[in-house]
Amino acid sequence: MGDILNFSINLDGRSVTWIDKWMMEVSSDKDFYSELLNKFERRLKEIEIKENQKIITVSHTIPSRKFSGHHKEELQNFLTAYSGSTLLGDILKRNPVDYHFCGHTHKPAKGKIGKSLVRNIGADFYDFRYWTLEI
Repeated sequence: MGDILNFSINLDGRSVTWIDKWMMEVSSDKDFYSELLNKFERRLKEIEIKENQKIITVSHTIPSRKFSGHHKEELQNFLTAYSGSTLLGDILKRNPVDYHFCGHTHKPAKGKIGKSLVRNIGADFYDFRYWTLEI
């Protein structure tokens, strides 16, 4: 497991460094993120959905840990604190979102939350990915 001072872990002979801890302050970031999510949900509730209209949302952060794309428990534990937001997942459950695109973890993943099809694009620094959505 990575040391809190060096923010890195050795995984299969490869050093993985996690810089998010250097960039975030947990207490104020939690409040800020809650405020953003509240505004996001208010905007979703204001949408007047027309017949056959699809609602697509995008976030940097994943809406649930299951969309991290990291299946090794050691790495998943290393990334747990900032790998996702169940608050965002709850918003997707409560609102008529058809597609939700996200990223952050640099690993692709897909699945559903409520009726929302969730896709973690998973692009990495030198491994670009994209999704094509035909509606």
